[in-house]
Amino acid sequence: MAQEQGSDDALKEFYLQQIMAYVDVRLIRAHENALEAIENYLKLDDSNAKVLACLGVVCVENHDNKGAIEHFQKSLELNKRDHEVGIALLRTLFGMKDYEGMMSQIEHYGVLLVGSWLRNSDSFIKHKEIMHAARTVNKVDIVIKCYEHEIQNIQLSDEDLREVKDADPVKTAQKTLLYRTRRVAISSMFRVYLGWLYLEILGQPDEAFELWKTAFFQHSEFFNKGSLATEFIPDFFALFSQLIYEKALDPDPEVAGRMIFHLEHLHRREKVFQEFHKSPIGTGLGNVNLLLARLYLKHGRKDEARKMLNDQFQSAIDILGDEIGCYDKFGYDALAALLFLNGQLEKAEVASSLKRFFENGFDVEPKKRKDDALEHGQQPPPDKQDDSVSTVSDNDDDDTWLKTVVCAGGYTCENESRGIPYGATAYTCTTCANVNFCETCYDSLRKETGQRKLFVCSPSHDFIKTPPEGLEKIKDQKITMNGKSMSFVDWLAEVRKEWKTGLCFKS
Repeated sequence: MAQEQGSDDALKEFYLQQIMAYVDVRLIRAHENALEAIENYLKLDDSNAKVLACLGVVCVENHDNKGAIEHFQKSLELNKRDHEVGIALLRTLFGMKDYEGMMSQIEHYGVLLVGSWLRNSDSFIKHKEIMHAARTVNKVDIVIKCYEHEIQNIQLSDEDLREVKDADPVKTAQKTLLYRTRRVAISSMFRVYLGWLYLEILGQPDEAFELWKTAFFQHSEFFNKGSLATEFIPDFFALFSQLIYEKALDPDPEVAGRMIFHLEHLHRREKVFQEFHKSPIGTGLGNVNLLLARLYLKHGRKDEARKMLNDQFQSAIDILGDEIGCYDKFGYDALAALLFLNGQLEKAEVASSLKRFFENGFDVEPKKRKDDALEHGQQPPPDKQDDSVSTVSDNDDDDTWLKTVVCAGGYTCENESRGIPYGATAYTCTTCANVNFCETCYDSLRKETGQRKLFVCSPSHDFIKTPPEGLEKIKDQKITMNGKSMSFVDWLAEVRKEWKTGLCFKS
């Protein structure tokens, strides 16, 4: 109709609506029909910042990263405050491993502008990419300045004030309060993020401790960050608890006592957070519980420790006994750490293996691992499929396409996907929450040398190796170890029976 009427404005609006439906700049995703709509729009107007950004996204989809960067930059020339475009530019450079280019762009646009992009970014993964790039090229200082500015700058900008202005003064006041609350919550969240940078990028735990002490105990407005808080904050509770735990091992009793007090405080805060956000697995499985129980045992508070360990053990058993299978990994994970602390190493190894393999099974022979995975619905990529059927060649021992565990080595991991191949050896920390290393990163952690030095975890921690020696098969709700098979139910019953015979319950 717009074409028939000959109205350029109507045509532009028509094409623009198509483009917005076809392209998601935030996710850097585009439909195959997007390019035609963009080209039609640009014939009428080549100065729309959002359309140029969408063209950049299409270039990324078509593996033209240089073209994408050019269009993102043109878009930012027209509207530098568009955080989605700014982050898309940085993420495209990250995907190219052009870390110098990322830092050059951050320096070009400046601390204030990049800080505003980060403020509006909805994923910690995007922050981690920038931090890793900065560390790689030794330009972390400018990234720190971005976070420090956002932490201190909680006043609304002129643009914010224009957005909240309404003819109705009551609505203006309500919007102003909403914006201010969000700004304060982001400032609090950035303390948490900056603590992570100091701990795991720079290896400066004291700096991280002070930032997290303020964020968790004095300015916890990030509790109000909704789904973002629910997704990432539990991990930071675990990290902060680990940091406090390490400090509590200080031989000075005064320092140790102060750290136990902090960990008890964090334990209470975590319970409030989980109740506030209605965690589906409840409050009984937090890593804070386990670490606090360890310290109670170390300082002779055995009754308190045993109660806490029993409560956590029962929470794990309850999860494994219900019918919601998607939470079983949390139950097995908690059991592995508990059993290890209790001196029941073999059962801890089985629990850790069940966490990895209970869903799709395990077989010591790679070919059988593939067949089991196909039975459970996993599909190999096209280059691993036969032209006629979805199967894998009998003589193909490469099972890297199977579901993997993410290596805690992060972006320094030599595996391109940062995943530990399905049947490969993994090392799971018994102190840190959800920390698994491939063999290469595990060796790097232990050696503590060179450019690849890891600040995740600690070389002094104990680890559980999976799959353990003797594990032959996990299939059909059964475990086979050294030729002996046992059902999951019977194994769990045995674990329950032997629980109170372990080290933690000896006088």
